[in-house]
Amino acid sequence: MMSSRMTTLLLLYIAIKAVVSNEIFKMNQLSDPSDDIKYRDNPTQKTTSEEHAMSNEPKFCTYKYSRKIYMICECKAKSKSDQISLAEIVKIMDKKYLSCYSLRFENFMFHVLKNMSFNAFKNLTQVHIKNCGIRKIEKSAFKSNSLFSGRNIQITIELNPIGNIEPGTFDVGKSLRLLAFRKNLNLGAENILKVFNDLQNKTVWNLEIATCRVFLQELNKSFFESLRYSKIRSLKIEGNAFGSIASDAFEPLGVFLNNLRLRNFMDVKEDTFDVFHQLRTLEIGGVIITTSAYTPNLHLHKTSGLNRLFIDMHNLRLSLNISGLKSLRQLHLTNAMSYMYEGLYMDNVIKLMNTAKSLKQIDLSGNALYQYTEKDLCQMFENRTTLNILILKYNNFIHLPHCMFKAMYKLRIGSVNKFNNIY
Repeated sequence: MMSSRMTTLLLLYIAIKAVVSNEIFKMNQLSDPSDDIKYRDNPTQKTTSEEHAMSNEPKFCTYKYSRKIYMICECKAKSKSDQISLAEIVKIMDKKYLSCYSLRFENFMFHVLKNMSFNAFKNLTQVHIKNCGIRKIEKSAFKSNSLFSGRNIQITIELNPIGNIEPGTFDVGKSLRLLAFRKNLNLGAENILKVFNDLQNKTVWNLEIATCRVFLQELNKSFFESLRYSKIRSLKIEGNAFGSIASDAFEPLGVFLNNLRLRNFMDVKEDTFDVFHQLRTLEIGGVIITTSAYTPNLHLHKTSGLNRLFIDMHNLRLSLNISGLKSLRQLHLTNAMSYMYEGLYMDNVIKLMNTAKSLKQIDLSGNALYQYTEKDLCQMFENRTTLNILILKYNNFIHLPHCMFKAMYKLRIGSVNKFNNIY
């Protein structure tokens, strides 16, 4: 038993190394940003009537107006001389620019996001910090007057080597429109759970955990339990690595979740997606297969409210069931390659086209459909009167029979490959 468990853990470790290896290669600057940040030879930036250089220093900060009332501010280091602390940047800004509604910092070397870093900004509701070498966020970093008491706050932390988050750090705002962690490779599951605990009983519209080394042998409901009353509408969790996704994994989110993007897992139970009451968009991909003898399940036929389904098969054999999705409007089933021809998936697609009366868009790119006879293709696609978009890229067609498009009166776009379209 112990040997089997160790084998599973080893396979998961190998899987996550594969998932993030490209990201690590791209983000060496996280170990010491000062060595690898690339600057333009000419650091000056042109401005327009709606985008101006700060009247005071620092010159690397610009602003523009959205809807003529919201000030969107961006500070981006373009040369080594721009490398000053966040506190120094704020100190030398002209006071009127402290009315920023949205604030973005990029390519700095802040290292630590200190307490009350944003307290000077009286109207701030959006913060985006990208590639600023942040290793630590102090507990009260976001405890500014505007962020602490505001609604629909947006915080994005991207490309930073954060190794520790203190409990309470993200207990900000009355509600959050977006909380996104992207490509923070030192974050891990423990820190993410601290963030989730901060969000208890706080409305969070959109939550994103992308490529943050969240590594779990099993994803179950305990991971999301703190978010049960957060009314999350959209969840993107990708670029991490999960072994098995348990039947109850999404139960705490099942009542409110509208959109789910789930990538990079080994197995999912047949009834995992049955808990969703409001799910309208589902994106799945990056299934990790460690042995050719195993066929994972992907049974979605009970998620009857789905409007849009995206599945990137990545040339994998799955036990797929999508035939009961009667409300589906868009189907994107791509990159199944030869498995589509073997009948593993096409039977599902045909049944779906026969039952989903509102189906308007189909994308079957990368599925080796050239292997089907003209008669088969015509039987599959003719008389699909509801379709207005049909995408069949990268199927290596030499030509297509006209009967395929019989009675497709509403078809507006028929994309066959990268360069040739039919209309």
